[in-house]
Amino acid sequence: MKKAIQVLALLVVGVTAVSAQHQHTSNQVRGMNTPERIPDHVAYRLVLTSLAGDDNLNARDERIRFTGLSAADRIALTDELGKFRIERDALRNAYNQHQIETEGRDTASIQQYVVDVAALVERSRKRLAANLTAAGFSRLDKFVQGEKVHMTISESEAQ
Repeated sequence: MKKAIQVLALLVVGVTAVSAQHQHTSNQVRGMNTPERIPDHVAYRLVLTSLAGDDNLNARDERIRFTGLSAADRIALTDELGKFRIERDALRNAYNQHQIETEGRDTASIQQYVVDVAALVERSRKRLAANLTAAGFSRLDKFVQGEKVHMTISESEAQ
């Protein structure tokens, strides 16, 4: 009985130590707890990527309706999502092809890919600001801000 209690105590200490270590090394920002720590450009990247990547057009259109945009603004957003997807896919395909050609030895190319995707997100935001009504762009931004509570990003993305 005494031996069983000692083993149980060791298990509790071990589980507590592993749990504490996991919490300590967790380098994530959870929007549920701190949405203000998720930068807007990251939130827009995640929302645009999610909406643009949805091959089920009915589901995508339903999700777009949740933004609260007018019919004309939804059409403009849908057009931009098509452009975003084409450009993002081209960036990803070029990156993947480069990795194949260099047999994965070019580690700097991932940094360039991240920069290129960030520039794409910024271009898309500017096009959306120009093509949506002012009220529509404000609604879209409010939607993106509200989505932050559903996001989890790496600590490095929050910098």
